[in-house]
Parts: sequence; C-alpha cells; structure tokens
Amino acid sequence: MILLNHKKNFLELKIENTTDYWYLSKIISTNDIVKGAFERKIKINDNSVKKKYFGIIKVEKIEYDEKIRINGTIQSEHEEIPKGSYQAISFEINDIIKIEKNNLLKFHLDLIKKSHKVKDKLLVIAFDRDEAYFFEVEDNQNKLLFNLKGNPIKKEYESESSNFYSEIISETKKIESNYKLIIFSSPSFFKEYLIKLLDEKLKQKSFSVGCSTVHEKSILEILKQQELEKILGENDLKNDLEILNKALVEINKDGNVAYGLNDIKNISNTGAINILLVTEKLLEEKREEIEEILDNIEKTNGEIRIINSKNDAGIQLDGLGGIISLLNYKIK
Repeated sequence: MILLNHKKNFLELKIENTTDYWYLSKIISTNDIVKGAFERKIKINDNSVKKKYFGIIKVEKIEYDEKIRINGTIQSEHEEIPKGSYQAISFEINDIIKIEKNNLLKFHLDLIKKSHKVKDKLLVIAFDRDEAYFFEVEDNQNKLLFNLKGNPIKKEYESESSNFYSEIISETKKIESNYKLIIFSSPSFFKEYLIKLLDEKLKQKSFSVGCSTVHEKSILEILKQQELEKILGENDLKNDLEILNKALVEINKDGNVAYGLNDIKNISNTGAINILLVTEKLLEEKREEIEEILDNIEKTNGEIRIINSKNDAGIQLDGLGGIISLLNYKIK
C-alpha cells in the first residue's frame, strides 16, 4: 500500500495488492469519512440506468475478501441521490482511497508502513543440475541478478560434495546479508539436498519452494506458489509466537505481564506496557475501546502488534481474551 498524502487526520492511499485489504480493514473505523467512486442505478425517463458518481460516505461497516467494501451513509450532495441514504463503495488493486479519520494514530501509519514492508527484499534462486538463476524480489518487482552454468554428472545430486551446489552456496553467501529471506527453488528434490549443505546461519533464513522448470522466467512461476505465501506469512507468525510465549512464561511466574481488556485498559496510560499483542477479532468487536488503549500506548512509546485470529498465535491469544502485554515493570 502506498501513502500518497497525509495531513493530520487525512490519508490518501493506493492499494497495491490483496494483502492491503487486511491492513485497510484495520485502518478504517466506524464513523470515518471515505471518498471514492461508486455506481448506482437511477431512473431516467422511466428507465433504470447505472450512473457513476464520486462521493463521500460515513463508514458504518467494512467488509473484505476479493476487494474491500465500505458501507455507510452518503454525505456528499448529488442531484439524484438523497443525502444520508445508504451506499457501498468497493475498492480494488490500483484504486486510490481517501480517508478522513476522527483520530489518526501512529499505529495506523505503522500499519501502512508494514503493508509496504511486507515486500522486504528476497533472494530467490531457481536451480537444477545444469544451471542456477539468482533473482531479487522487492515491492512486487523482480529482476535477474545473474546465472550460473553447471557441469552435470549422472546422479550428481546424490553426492553432498557436489561442486555445482558448492558454487551456488558460495555465490549466495556473497550477497545473503542484503536479503531478509532466501528461497531455494528447484524441480524434484534438488533443493532439499542443497539446503542440507548450508551452514546453520544460512539455514535460519532459507526455505525451499518447488518449480517445474529452471530458466530466466522461472521467477514468475515461483512467485505464484502458495508455498511461498505461507513462508512469508509464517515469518511474521514466528515473531508473534515468540512474544506470546514470553508473555505466557511471565504469567506462569507472576511476572511482568498483563492480560484481559479491563486490566490492560487500566494501565494503558501508565507507561508500563512494553509490547501489546491484540487479535484482529477483539479489535473488530471492541474497536472503540481498543483504539483508546492504542492511543495511550503510543503516547508512552509502547509497541503494538495486531495478530491474525486465524493463525496459531491468534488462536492461543483469543483463548486468553484476545489481548496481552509484556510490561516494563510489574504492576502491583
């Protein structure tokens, strides 16, 4: 998601991909003002025709799946449409959405940054016994860095001392520090053999994804793989689970932790909260109360993380009431 304009409580955003719908659903709140284009049937000379309008609505409900849909009441003046009548505005990839919020939090701006940061640079290596192609992927753009040619020998993949594998690993080590994650992709089981040869440091940031063929256009197939989407999602999930597990340890030893909406609300303005985890389910159910808590935490420089209720961390956290925080010090 691209931030085109930001003034006080006003945002102008461009939607880049379907992941942005999730972020927008957390940024837009009830009673916000949203501007965008919509179509509506009107009667002209006893005939019903669709006419396109650019209008303003006051938000009552947000829905998202294949697009994001904002439902609310019309605030702008239109000759054929009564002010205050109900209308939905749908937004898709490449659309621009304008939002006026009652209270724009740093948390909302952080979500915009995070939506863009989802595209941290990846190194993708497509290879087989004959050749290897090194691609850089960033912000939905990809480029071929270079390629290597192998000297295939029958059943070379069965030997862990494969010279070509060693060459691929050597070239990877030269540039790996520039990338958050490294994806090794190959037909068959070549990728599994290569990953076995990596040192522990490189293994920590390396994953394998299948591909059917290896050439300079292989990246297009690799980027469509559901395995890759899962890997990128699991990287954030790993961080969330680590924080949640630390909080659970603190609960067991009656340490620096607080959980439950009321308890956290009571301490949210004290500066005690270091990191807050809250599930999207609780955010949707208690949006007004949660945003008040987030506002307080921002003012005391605490960290805020929104957890997907459908993943492992979110399921566990919803079982604890949907909200938990690691504290800077114990509250008596």
